[in-house]
Amino acid sequence: MRKRLFKISIDDESHLQSLASWTMTPARIFITSLILLAVIFIAGFLLICFTPARQLMPGYFRESERAITENALLRVDSLRNAYQINQAYLANLRKVLDTDRLPTDSMAIVNRMLSVAPDSLLPPSKAEVALAKRMQQSEKFNISVQSTMAAEGMLFYPISEDGVQTAESKDDYKAVMILPVNTSVMAMADAVVIASFRSNDATSSGHYNLILQHDNGFVSRYSGLGMPLVGNSDYVAGGEILSMASAPGSHTPPVVTVEIWHNGIPVKPFNYINSHRHLRPSSLPSSNININNTAQ
Repeated sequence: MRKRLFKISIDDESHLQSLASWTMTPARIFITSLILLAVIFIAGFLLICFTPARQLMPGYFRESERAITENALLRVDSLRNAYQINQAYLANLRKVLDTDRLPTDSMAIVNRMLSVAPDSLLPPSKAEVALAKRMQQSEKFNISVQSTMAAEGMLFYPISEDGVQTAESKDDYKAVMILPVNTSVMAMADAVVIASFRSNDATSSGHYNLILQHDNGFVSRYSGLGMPLVGNSDYVAGGEILSMASAPGSHTPPVVTVEIWHNGIPVKPFNYINSHRHLRPSSLPSSNININNTAQ
């Protein structure tokens, strides 16, 4: 079988002379074309990267122009924030100077508490619950020792001077505290407020929740609160007032639920909140409140 050959020649017709001639197979032509394309690509890349020709590329920014643009964008953001603060200030002035408005609480004008819907995550499966129980049983000693060691360098405060914990929640991971009406709820230790939201479920409608990040990996959650006196990102000291206990009814005492985690693992609040007083079932108020439902 004869191979196909392609001949390329350069002739000088005026002198009837052949200046150059190449004879190549199709495979050789293909390989030569690839080599030429690679050479052209590499040459163009080197030309753009190491010569001033790169400034002619569309979208290219010089360093000085880039710095000017970034500064301009930062100034625009700052001006936008200042404008929004100014507008909020003017809106407050208009409301305060409006003589026709109905007298109301200032907290009702500025609602800084966001209403958060109930958790939409799926509940854990049976296999996940069983695995969590096995891990808690196998690591029970390690978990208790680690949380106790982490708490040694911390100072814990009672969440209320007059509140008492129910006997049923003494060994539970949710401490149910019965508080007198108009009693303040305090932070159990130095912390930063990482979440503040209102409950929307039917059993605790209108109550607020606070989540605090403490030192050494501790996180606490307070449920069933009245209007909080602190907001997101606020720093609170141990013993500082977080809010007043909510008053759900004239014959029902306020109920606050406290939960504590150490490195994501729940621990019993009874051992940390420095208030070991607990309320016996027989000494509960005669209104027969449902503590488990109220404190969610």
